[in-house]
Amino acid sequence: MGAEVWLVVAGLMMAAWMYSRWRHSYWSSRGVPTPPFLPFLGHMHKQISLFQFRWDYIDEVYYKNGGSKYCGLYELFRPVLMIGDPDLLKNIFVKDFDHFVDRRRIL
Repeated sequence: MGAEVWLVVAGLMMAAWMYSRWRHSYWSSRGVPTPPFLPFLGHMHKQISLFQFRWDYIDEVYYKNGGSKYCGLYELFRPVLMIGDPDLLKNIFVKDFDHFVDRRRIL
């Protein structure tokens, strides 16, 4: 393989890395605390792990953030807001439900 091919491969890898960093900057640009994540996978690497249940990981994230009112997670490139405060959750479900129209389907 020539040097041109290696330069193209390196350029594509750098572009993919920059795209991943850009997609995973959603919460930090809004000032929402976010635990460390892996590029391209976000926080999914622990949620699909065979060694830890998903709800155990959610508990771990909640307590690592000091039991904060909310924190941001990424499921691959999708930003997900995790609410940890019951009063804030009540406000969202009862008073502000019409502002959250972008819900996902749970199968």
